[in-house]
Amino acid sequence: EAGEFGSESEALQDAVRAWQRERHAEAEQLEAIKAKIDRSINDPRPSLTSAEARAAINSFIREEEEASLDETR
Repeated sequence: EAGEFGSESEALQDAVRAWQRERHAEAEQLEAIKAKIDRSINDPRPSLTSAEARAAINSFIREEEEASLDETR
């Protein structure tokens, strides 16, 4: 039965390379998350209360809904 690989060794090498690519991608994602956390922690803007945050989120949602309705008209 013909396969994609000429030998078990080639198949294992390919599997290791795929695993290494996945590990590298996960490490990059983790670094991006850490950078976002650092930016958030070091943000000089004042913190919002939960009520202020909720109001800002609700306002954003309303604006997005209105924009979506405008696009369908």
